[in-house]
Amino acid sequence: MKKIVAIILMGIVSSYAQHIHILVDSICTYSLWRQMQEVIGYDEEVDGIQIVTRNFEHTGLNVNQLPGDLSYVYGDYNLADGAARYPTSIPSVKPYISYPVLISSQWGAMTAQWESEGWFSSLWEQPVDIGPGDVDVRKVIGKQLPNGAILFIGVTASDSILYRTWDSTLTNQISGGLIADSAYYWGFDINGGVAYVFYSSIVNDTLVYYRTTTDGINWSSQQIWHLSFTPPYPNTKIYFRQMALTDNGEPRLVFDAIDGDDNEYPWYGRIYVSVNSGVPPIQVSSSFGAPDTECFYPTIATGGNYCAVLYCMSKNNSPDSLNRWDFYSVWSMDNGLTWGQPINCTQSLGISAGLPQIAKRIDTTRVRIYYVYCALMLTNADPFWAIWIGLLNDCPARLYLGASSFMGIEETRRQRDGGTKRLEVYPNPFTNHCMIHYALSTMHYAENGVASSQKSVVNMKIYNSAGQLVKQFNHLTNYQSPILWVGDDDSGHKVSSGVYFIHLKTSDGKIFLREKVIKPK
Repeated sequence: MKKIVAIILMGIVSSYAQHIHILVDSICTYSLWRQMQEVIGYDEEVDGIQIVTRNFEHTGLNVNQLPGDLSYVYGDYNLADGAARYPTSIPSVKPYISYPVLISSQWGAMTAQWESEGWFSSLWEQPVDIGPGDVDVRKVIGKQLPNGAILFIGVTASDSILYRTWDSTLTNQISGGLIADSAYYWGFDINGGVAYVFYSSIVNDTLVYYRTTTDGINWSSQQIWHLSFTPPYPNTKIYFRQMALTDNGEPRLVFDAIDGDDNEYPWYGRIYVSVNSGVPPIQVSSSFGAPDTECFYPTIATGGNYCAVLYCMSKNNSPDSLNRWDFYSVWSMDNGLTWGQPINCTQSLGISAGLPQIAKRIDTTRVRIYYVYCALMLTNADPFWAIWIGLLNDCPARLYLGASSFMGIEETRRQRDGGTKRLEVYPNPFTNHCMIHYALSTMHYAENGVASSQKSVVNMKIYNSAGQLVKQFNHLTNYQSPILWVGDDDSGHKVSSGVYFIHLKTSDGKIFLREKVIKPK
């Protein structure tokens, strides 16, 4: 069973301030529960988004695929069977899904399928037992290696982490074995030609380990990732964690630190990113002026030179079912070494949204992230709270896709402060040259919030889609416009066709503008 539905028929919930929200499907809420499985994936080569969930009738799995321009949703329904649980999306040139299957109502088999004729074809091969047999798994996360083989990680009910490597057609098992025992799964990713599996001790949240492979056959020995974490609370708990690899194969770990002495849900917490073993992690969540905030449930994505974290923060500080979450994104332009300010992606939503999950890869052409979340159908309660206390056994919900674009630190301030600020390129797309027009208000804001009319020097930089600096114009004035760019780099060589990003910033850092320009083939 399949369907193709234009987005306009599905209904755009809202589109504002570079944030888009689309109703995609109806699901069982447990599809999104606890984040180990990765229900949404994005592949930049095919510019495709794939979402796999358990349907709310509990008869099987639904797969929805969208092009990156979000022009339509293509759905395949009732794959696998009712015993399938917690699916993971594996987008690649040809997409795959993986999932555990109950055996006699108990955790059991590792299973996978692939769409052999490619994206949007609806030609899925039959499920394959990739275990094989009953291996007691409760989560199955798969990703494609550079050699085309598929590496599957299985997390068992007895806290073991397994691996199985299969060829691209899911015909032959290439390798398999045990990665770790008595371990809490942290995350798994393949990027930059290497696969990392992270896990922590089940008795010590901050004792983190990892193993690596490039072929899914030969593995490194167990290594320690020294988190070097100074807990923010006397009784700090790590509840949710994920990781992603940069395009250079460098790990980026994200986790929440929760106040274990806060007995009223939602709990006080903060979000951290660890970028190097032995280096203290970076706090990326913000209190926005409050002594502390209720932040948790983070997920992370990478791509180009960008990193992005998506996390929940309570919008009303109400307890239990009355709690409402906003989702905040926070971006880095240098692979996670420094971070901007959090951006509210859901401030205009009227529904009680929850259980967000981000696609691990960033769309570097549009410079935006894709994520999914849900809202309960039978009540307007907080979805996380409803599952956590067992309020709803079946948990039917509506599934939404969110898309949020990169915004600079000062761009978020501009949304709050207003003012006349403009950056435009004409023609766009361009062939030989383009004119860059900009206009800045003479009213800037100092760090203490006091307005100032002092003029500033303007620096303009042009980056390619990989985040590399191509051209810069420095020491302009905030009233000088336009600027001619003849499509060259700082060495005078013509740039190749592609997508470029113009960043304009005043020397005092109080104004930040950004625009995309395209040079066609």
